[in-house]
Amino acid sequence: MVRAYHLSDQKQLNLDERIEVKGSDLRDGSGVLYTFDAGLRVTLRDLITQMIITSDNTATDLLLDRVGGLEALNAWLTSAGFPNTKMVQSTLSFFRQPLELVDPKYRSLPPEDIFAYWIHPYEISDGLMQSHASASTTLQKAAPFATVLPKMTALWNDDRQYRLGSMTARETAVMLEGIDRGTLVSKSSSAQMKRILTEQREGRLRLPHYLQWPDYFVAHKTGDGPPVIANDVGVVYGPAGSIVISFFSAANTDPYGEHEDRIGHLARAVVDYFAAAKRASPSVGQKQ
Repeated sequence: MVRAYHLSDQKQLNLDERIEVKGSDLRDGSGVLYTFDAGLRVTLRDLITQMIITSDNTATDLLLDRVGGLEALNAWLTSAGFPNTKMVQSTLSFFRQPLELVDPKYRSLPPEDIFAYWIHPYEISDGLMQSHASASTTLQKAAPFATVLPKMTALWNDDRQYRLGSMTARETAVMLEGIDRGTLVSKSSSAQMKRILTEQREGRLRLPHYLQWPDYFVAHKTGDGPPVIANDVGVVYGPAGSIVISFFSAANTDPYGEHEDRIGHLARAVVDYFAAAKRASPSVGQKQ
């Protein structure tokens, strides 16, 4: 998102440009674009919005391509002061991994077949379901979820090369601070990014859980890998000023709902700490 707005500021990317979402672009998992009928035309700004507020995987890969791909994105992150923040692979590669572990021949599968492997059984479009039914059945027999997913979960916990990305809480907090203060890109682009982050549709039971509006509102972005990963990072706006919180986890063994609830309790504890400091010293808490 930040790189897209950076390129937009430099007039190298037009966020009003519309592109067609084709069948080969569809990615399973979180998001909504795969639920629409074929031929949907969206702006690049739409892609950014859905990538953030619904963690849309289709939008992520389409936008990754438009900002230059993995190498270009990671090179820019390093030059911008985020050397430990990297996108490891596209979501297409991420979803191909379980099949590759079964047989390297699946490395050459077209995107449509990878989507078919992961496709939801309640897919809305009957035509889409029918077009993928054969590939889905064949691949599910070759690599059944019950066999593959436990192995993938262990790899996601222990080996970063199998993850979608690699980040640190500190660098993410610095990036969020830059968005909030308008120091990474232009003020107008920063304002748009903050508006998008405040429209987050995922993770209601995480950072914002115990921070009720209108006293507080949260601009945030979740990251998920159920049942072992539940992340949330954002800026809390309230009486104590702007408070940046970056919460990352892996190898979670608790019930997922309890883990999400824990994030909410910790966020509340952080906010209460700075609110108390603000009351004790009015100069404290303006930009934490």
